[in-house]
Amino acid sequence: MKGKNIDNLINQRELGKYLDILPGFIHNLNTPIMNISGRVELIQYKNPEIKSAQSILSQIDKINHLVDSLRTFVETEKLTEPQQISIDDFLERFFMFLTFNVRFKHNINITKDIEANLNINSIPKYFFNLLYEIFNHSIQNIPNKGNIRIKVLQEDERILFEIIRDGEPFSQEDMTLASTNLDDIIAEETFSSLEVIIFLVNRLKGMFKVSNNSDQMTYLFSIHHMS
Repeated sequence: MKGKNIDNLINQRELGKYLDILPGFIHNLNTPIMNISGRVELIQYKNPEIKSAQSILSQIDKINHLVDSLRTFVETEKLTEPQQISIDDFLERFFMFLTFNVRFKHNINITKDIEANLNINSIPKYFFNLLYEIFNHSIQNIPNKGNIRIKVLQEDERILFEIIRDGEPFSQEDMTLASTNLDDIIAEETFSSLEVIIFLVNRLKGMFKVSNNSDQMTYLFSIHHMS
């Protein structure tokens, strides 16, 4: 990649902007959550007739899951060496992270068709950012209450990821860009989402293409399988 390395590029993207503040935010949030949880549990123990205590604890659990998803993102950004990744576990944490995007949470319907017990040998930081950039590119071209479907399956020696969305079809420029060799992409000061996707797929030694089919648009990429 000309001009800058992939890490510098990622750090300038939307996700990279949060890396400096998130660790402190998570640390500062944990203490009051633990204090509230402890006090509510004590109230519940001393006053079992107070039924609302369990409801409060359930909401605290939801907050803890959200904090864990933020922590997962921060930790994943530090993982820049190839390792075994469980697709089931990784995608569960990824989709929890997406709930921080209000439009994903309330205006996009996401359905999943994921083959169980699949693993890949990949770089967590780049894989996470690749998924995020694809979904981010999707919401730029999808109407409110639109649909996104992700399908993951093993095909020979590769894991195939198919992400299908409603909305605007890919432009001819996008179609051409998606099929362009990385070496032929001219490095600039800024990059489009699709260019970043191509860089990340290349870094993961994967394959990528996009297609228009009637009223459905598809992002298709694959990465080598790991037993």
